[in-house]
Amino acid sequence: MIINNKLSRKRIYQILASILVIAAIVFGIRPDDAMLGFWGGIIGGIAGGLFTYFGVKQTLNFEMNKSKIDALPQKILHSDSLISKLDEVANKIFLFRSDLIHVKTEKELQKQKTEKLDFLHSAETELKNLAVHINGEAYRNLDKAFSILIERVYGLTAYVEDYEDKGSAKESLEFLDSVPDDVRPYVLDFDRDYKILKEIIEAEALTFDWVKERVGERLDDMVVELEDLDGSLRKLKNKFIQELK
Repeated sequence: MIINNKLSRKRIYQILASILVIAAIVFGIRPDDAMLGFWGGIIGGIAGGLFTYFGVKQTLNFEMNKSKIDALPQKILHSDSLISKLDEVANKIFLFRSDLIHVKTEKELQKQKTEKLDFLHSAETELKNLAVHINGEAYRNLDKAFSILIERVYGLTAYVEDYEDKGSAKESLEFLDSVPDDVRPYVLDFDRDYKILKEIIEAEALTFDWVKERVGERLDDMVVELEDLDGSLRKLKNKFIQELK
């Protein structure tokens, strides 16, 4: 703060001296000239205005930086809580993936899906309440990731319904066929879902184990999504720690 203030004053003195020299050259002012006092008054007024401007600016910058630094410990604590809760969500999805081997019926799979969807909605609310105390970046990343996670859980239902009813699979495929080519790259899992639907329609018979494999693939993607979110939040937390030093 002191160094910056000294630099600002030095810069102002240099500007004023330059103005005085230029005025003396242009108007031919001599040391004993009456115009010297006139120009001295003008330059003095300019100097006072500049000192006031830089003083207020530096005071505001100091207060803003102080407020930012004072908020960092709370941001770090909220980041820790957010990362810890996110680990719980990832473990829940991972256990769902591991327990698929024990699921024997479509009804049981639908029940598991409903439970995980309710859990994700609840966790999303809790995590967002923490993210608002960190910053906009944390909130945006969380909102984007959970939109994808919840959409993928809803997609699990489609796999079971299409497996049970080829008519449903044909309707789903017709819908994907209607999506314009330039929009398809922005549709989540478009290529994979299209391939799976064709496989359902063309196959003479599909086993429930086949369905569980497809569900498992989508759950694996969800785990990766959570790991990516975890990585971005840890990076943000480390940024706060560095700024606090």
